[in-house]
Amino acid sequence: NHEKWESEGDEWKLIERQSIEPDIEWASVFDLFPDPYSHDPGKPNDLFRRHVLTKHELRELAGSHGFETETIHAILMESPQGNHVPEDYERELRNINDNDEQYVTPNRFDVLEYWGPVDGQQLKEYGVDDIDEQAEYQANIWICDGRMIMARLNPLKPEAIPYKFVPYESVLHRFWGIGIPYMMNDSQDVMNSTGRALLDNAALTAGPMFQMDVSKFPEGMSLEDAKKIYPYRLWFYDGEAGEGPMIQAINIQSNQKDLSGIFELFRRFADEETSLPSYTHGEQTQSLNKTASGMSMLMTA
Repeated sequence: NHEKWESEGDEWKLIERQSIEPDIEWASVFDLFPDPYSHDPGKPNDLFRRHVLTKHELRELAGSHGFETETIHAILMESPQGNHVPEDYERELRNINDNDEQYVTPNRFDVLEYWGPVDGQQLKEYGVDDIDEQAEYQANIWICDGRMIMARLNPLKPEAIPYKFVPYESVLHRFWGIGIPYMMNDSQDVMNSTGRALLDNAALTAGPMFQMDVSKFPEGMSLEDAKKIYPYRLWFYDGEAGEGPMIQAINIQSNQKDLSGIFELFRRFADEETSLPSYTHGEQTQSLNKTASGMSMLMTA
């Protein structure tokens, strides 16, 4: 529905118009459960999608075409606090994001949406008419609290499941593909190790270490006083304790250049493993992507 203000003579009125437009929605892979025996990501055999709805959203379903209004109202009356049970992965995601569970909005409902083949006899029990009980049909069924709240034949022509899975890289004989993190896992491990080693080396080379010959300390100097090192400090000793300085600085060799080279090498490996070169997310490469023609050359390649 679209609302638009239009003038009628000297007055303006809000006019509501209906139009059919294409729509697409992103669904979380954590809430989709396809048939585990499916092999083609583009055509799952059947699937369930889990919706976590608020009271308001569930009430809106009651007013939608095809949904069992009385059943939904009965569920709302019998479970005023909702029936949502958080899954293990939801708790894990909240912990990763430092979310406290006490702030999660209560009064939610778990609703399952099913797409796939259903026996005609079962659809008859759900109230679907004009079908053969011995045949099989592609159907769409919604369930909440173990009760059917909507059942219908698949409205799409040709009949198909309206969910498409597009893995970054497909795997033969397996429904789920693999993504960028898995593809660059080995290179990422090396880059993580190199980054830690680089920081450790940078910390060691930030300044020199000192060794002191305590036999050369002036009389009455304590170790605590000797630990106080600052520019232009003057040290006195009598020289009778032997040759060599009282204080000697030790500098650790810096390997940051070599470590940076290893890090850069495996970063390039990650680009090749994922087919996602760095220039696609903004890195400047020798003036090639600083102009329209240079960028065009890279994209064509």
